[in-house]
Amino acid sequence: MTILAVFAAALSVMLISLAGVMFTAKRLGGWMRDRMTYLATFSAGVLFVLAYHLIEESLHESASWIVVAGAVLAGALLLELVHRILDGAVIIEEIILVFGV
Repeated sequence: MTILAVFAAALSVMLISLAGVMFTAKRLGGWMRDRMTYLATFSAGVLFVLAYHLIEESLHESASWIVVAGAVLAGALLLELVHRILDGAVIIEEIILVFGV
């Protein structure tokens, strides 16, 4: 599979998920707000199991566990960096809105 096919598949999954979120937020917004804690913990559990199986598969396919550990750490650091950057962007937007800077 070429890299373009991988990116096209990821983009289509992202767009389909976005459409689902927009539909759900409009139809079930109030119900979801009341149960957000339960929905978030369920989602975290699903992602935890998915990550476990992906790491297990990577260990099976890889020649070295060091490569897998490095890739997992690099991915975790990248996600943390993106989270901090986006969180900072939201804070800057809030400051601009509050103070009218």
